[in-house]
Amino acid sequence: VSEAIGLRYAEQLVVRDKVVVTEGYTDMLYLRAFKRILEHGAELNVAPLRGESQFGLFVPFLVSQGTAFKIMLDSEAVKRGLQKDYPIPDEHFFVVPVPAEATATGTGIEDLLTRGDFARLLERYGLGVNEKKLSNVSNSAYAKQEKVKPALATKLYSDEEVDRSFFEQGTLDAFGSALD
Repeated sequence: VSEAIGLRYAEQLVVRDKVVVTEGYTDMLYLRAFKRILEHGAELNVAPLRGESQFGLFVPFLVSQGTAFKIMLDSEAVKRGLQKDYPIPDEHFFVVPVPAEATATGTGIEDLLTRGDFARLLERYGLGVNEKKLSNVSNSAYAKQEKVKPALATKLYSDEEVDRSFFEQGTLDAFGSALD
């Protein structure tokens, strides 16, 4: 009976005291990878959603549970929309800064990487680098257009050998801010 009403796995469901809510799975992988790389000591509980449209469903749950949370977004417009619907203070948000190379396709977590670090990661994992294309778009737009976004995030997350010495200070600072 408990399986039929969805309680079979209830003991596995735990709401943590602090949660970082991301737009997707790849964002979670990047955050977990950089938590390890930066040796960030704080506990990291990430709730990856399935796109920005899911925030309106999940955030009220966190609020109702009294959970401390941070929402990581790719867009100020999404932040404004959430704040219009829910009275969420600014300190609950981390919005990826818009890089100079940003296009109409928007930004993404890959834009926290410096251009050089992004290209080196693509090369390290054998994903190829089209220098001409990369010089004309943001890192996130390139990752989406070349369909390397999930592969890059997964490979970085799984790579126990990459450490902070691989990255430029700009990348380390950007991910440090996202994790704080």
